[in-house]
Amino acid sequence: MRSNYKTTIFEVSSIHSYTMTEEVEQQGILLIEKSAVIEQFPGKGGWMYVPVPEVEKDKHAWFGLVKVNGFVDDYELMGVNLMPDSKGIMFLPVNAGIRKAIEKTVGDTVQLKLFLAGLPPVEDDDFLTCLREDRVAFDNFSNLSDNEKKRITDWIYAPKSDNLKVERMALMIEKLITNPTNIKL
Repeated sequence: MRSNYKTTIFEVSSIHSYTMTEEVEQQGILLIEKSAVIEQFPGKGGWMYVPVPEVEKDKHAWFGLVKVNGFVDDYELMGVNLMPDSKGIMFLPVNAGIRKAIEKTVGDTVQLKLFLAGLPPVEDDDFLTCLREDRVAFDNFSNLSDNEKKRITDWIYAPKSDNLKVERMALMIEKLITNPTNIKL
């Protein structure tokens, strides 16, 4: 697999694109790569799983699920959910199809390599991170009053949809570059 060290969050125009720097492989952002033992929840019909305590619940997702791609040994996973157990520790269910394909069961060790499926959630400081990528936009934003800065950032982060937040970031950066004295929301 090839690694590349920049993933584009959004492109404002053919001239300006803004990136977040993280190690990214073709599958996405690497969450974890480790050896792990297949375990089973107690009781009749208890699920078999691999614990993944290194990954945190997604506070924006239903029940804290985290959608991943990756591999259990050589078995490829696409769009599989990590789930939190009753204590909030994430685990990867290892169903019968996976166990049969890799010829392993409870107590066996597997190689786990998981990538975040899709873009990471938008965080509160992402707009400033993107602004720092363009000196003109950053300087123009810095010259605004504190009230105007707050009005803009409140507008950017108001939607629940991360896609809409990203669109608003791109639009605002374009406005800060092209017409910083007349910013209308």
